[in-house]
Amino acid sequence: MNLITQPTIEKKDGKEIILDAKSDYLPGEDILKRQTDIVRDFVIAQNFRDRVWSEFNDSTLIDRANKDQWMFNGNTPIGSGDPNESWKANTVNPMTRNRSISIMAHLIQAYLYPSIIAQNEQSEEDKEASVVFSDLVEWSLEQAEYSKKMMNMLYAFISEPLVCVKVDYVNAKRKIKRILEEEKDGKKWEWEEIDDEEFGGFQLDVVPYDEIYFGNVHETDLQKQPFIVTRRILDFTQAEIKYGNLPNWGYVKPGLYTFLNVNDNTFYEKGDEDITDNKVYEDIYYNRWADLELVFVNGILVHNDPDRPMQRADKRYPFAETGYELIHNRFIYKKSLISKLASTQIDLNDLWNAVKDMARYQATPATFSYGFEEMDSSVVIPGMNTNTQSKEAGVVPINNGSDITGAMNVIKMLENTQYDSSQAPLQSGMANQGQQTKYEIQRLEANAQTVLGLSGEMLAHLVKQIGELQLGLVLQHLPVTDIDKITDTDATLKFMPVVMNKIQNGKKINKKIEFTDKMPQSEEEEEKMSFEILDEESTKGMSIARMNPEIMEKMKFLVKVEPTFTDRATKMSKAINLYDRMLANPLAVQNPQVLEAITRDLLLAQIVPGEEYKYLPSGEQPIEEMAKNIMAKSQEPKTNININSKLAPAKEGAEI
Repeated sequence: MNLITQPTIEKKDGKEIILDAKSDYLPGEDILKRQTDIVRDFVIAQNFRDRVWSEFNDSTLIDRANKDQWMFNGNTPIGSGDPNESWKANTVNPMTRNRSISIMAHLIQAYLYPSIIAQNEQSEEDKEASVVFSDLVEWSLEQAEYSKKMMNMLYAFISEPLVCVKVDYVNAKRKIKRILEEEKDGKKWEWEEIDDEEFGGFQLDVVPYDEIYFGNVHETDLQKQPFIVTRRILDFTQAEIKYGNLPNWGYVKPGLYTFLNVNDNTFYEKGDEDITDNKVYEDIYYNRWADLELVFVNGILVHNDPDRPMQRADKRYPFAETGYELIHNRFIYKKSLISKLASTQIDLNDLWNAVKDMARYQATPATFSYGFEEMDSSVVIPGMNTNTQSKEAGVVPINNGSDITGAMNVIKMLENTQYDSSQAPLQSGMANQGQQTKYEIQRLEANAQTVLGLSGEMLAHLVKQIGELQLGLVLQHLPVTDIDKITDTDATLKFMPVVMNKIQNGKKINKKIEFTDKMPQSEEEEEKMSFEILDEESTKGMSIARMNPEIMEKMKFLVKVEPTFTDRATKMSKAINLYDRMLANPLAVQNPQVLEAITRDLLLAQIVPGEEYKYLPSGEQPIEEMAKNIMAKSQEPKTNININSKLAPAKEGAEI
């Protein structure tokens, strides 16, 4: 896809005539000036896209990515049309694809998730805020289908020169027909505009490498880019859902792109081979330094505002990026795993086919005959006979003396090279033959962590960016407020709660985060609220947290984002080994409470997370048990202890 559309020009009588039809889109001078500047930036970005880079082995970005895609898919190259060559094997060794898939499977096991931690571990306020924000970020990522989108991220991480993820919040509307209980104006339904849950809300999308354009590919910090442009093709109906209610939508024509010719400052329109009658281009121009976020649909500025600011309150680009390995510390594109394995894969394919050819030749050798009709061939093909004249007759096989052992050894060497270039067999899901000792397994795990160290850091860098961007959206769009007007002069402000599933103290429960500005101002009020919350938790069987929305304004002083790396298989193995050791510890055996904690945390939590309470002696739900204990303590008679009781007797009527 090209950002720049050139007019169709015909020379006539020494003059250049533009054959494209003029558009009826006639914006004002302010939009015209802004669009002229953007066309200039489009040219810069397009030149970067089309340029040949030494970092890509003298290829363009698209050429490099196409080669990687071809190799990842294991596509078979086009065979020779020569009949004498048609017998030769023309297949692809599956080594690179298998290695890539196995590494993706391992990375899925070692799940990465953005965690919110306290900025100051010594501050109770920071720690409490980190717990709430961690839940909010987790909930918002669930709405954006983070775990589902992670597979797409890993696919790009392995096979493409860039992983780019857009973290956004979209206010999407659509019209539906609401069925009426009673007929109105001769109809039993009426149009109603509602929020679109599919296209709206928290969104997490992997942006293909060929849909994002950078203002400077030598700036590796995405947030320092002078500008960023994204272009993608949308169905006209999908675009209408997003932008149909905007001022300039009426100028958008499916299949026709409206472009500005800077030579005469006139808008023209023409068809484009990449969009059909029901498709449109969605171009979004971001400029952090000028604080601009402009949306063009088929070249039309749909918001009709040339100074429309960036929609994120933190004024950050809504993108996170990474790649498998760095190519250069001054190049934003990365080296994919497929590109890294490409050289050995080419050699593997050649030897792979050569061995198959030799094996086929040995199974069906060519023959040499003499004394029969004249037959001749310049190529020795398996199973083919070559005849020559002779007084005697006979047929003998042709032995070319080929030995495939050497070729097989080279193939093994190339496979080992690919292992060294990616990661150890054990961690990729392919254990070596035979039993391994504990030391061997630990050595293989350490080797895998060493080889994957850089790429693991690259993936963690992506997750950290996603967490920071998502936290910014949570602060901007939560809590969602609703105003229920009771009278013209009376209104109540309601903050919508967030409800999510959590595992707490070995029990799967619902957790609700309530936003309220009516927080306790004294110890008595705080104690009263605590009992109210405990009573509500016990009644509803859920965990409840209350938070003042004002604290969200000073979030950056309270919490920070760090990626959490969780290798599920290794974590379970270590936990169970620790469980066995703790059972052999005499100090733990003598304490029933410690044994219960060991069983819950090191055994049951690994195998049946969220169901541990079923197998514990009490069998109580944690919230109910906590509420009963606190309520029981509150009903005990209060005792006032006089520090001078040993010196003087208590007064009559005094509480003891």
